[in-house]
Amino acid sequence: MKIAICQLGIHFEQKEKNRISAERFIHEAALSQASLIVFPEMSFTSFSMHTEIVGEELEETLNRMKEIALLEKIAIGFGWVKGKKQSENHYTIVDKNGAVLEDYVKIHPFSYSGEDQFFVKGVRPGSFVLNGIPFGVSICYDLRFPELYQQLSKEA
Repeated sequence: MKIAICQLGIHFEQKEKNRISAERFIHEAALSQASLIVFPEMSFTSFSMHTEIVGEELEETLNRMKEIALLEKIAIGFGWVKGKKQSENHYTIVDKNGAVLEDYVKIHPFSYSGEDQFFVKGVRPGSFVLNGIPFGVSICYDLRFPELYQQLSKEA
């Protein structure tokens, strides 16, 4: 399986501008026959505590990535913020048909930056299967908590 990893030069809190840029990378990954392209945490806004700006009530990013996945026939992993109050830091994987394979909410908000004051923590590990291969999902600071990976290792 070919997996494309994309790190954008993100324009802070400029969701639409960053999504347009990401779509070019998604197209290139699809042309190179990658099965999956993955983006970093808060992929199209950068790491922001301004949930009133980056948060989404109508799941615009999720819906747009579903459309692009279907159009380009590639699975996409991306981070986004759900809600403007009581926000959640999501990492979602959609398959090449635009179906959600996993919608993970970050379990360990980064308290040193105050993330825990703006984001509700998730309650379950995230995993999915793509092309018969099981994967685990985590976001950034989750890496500091080995028990999460012990649990994920049982299925991914």
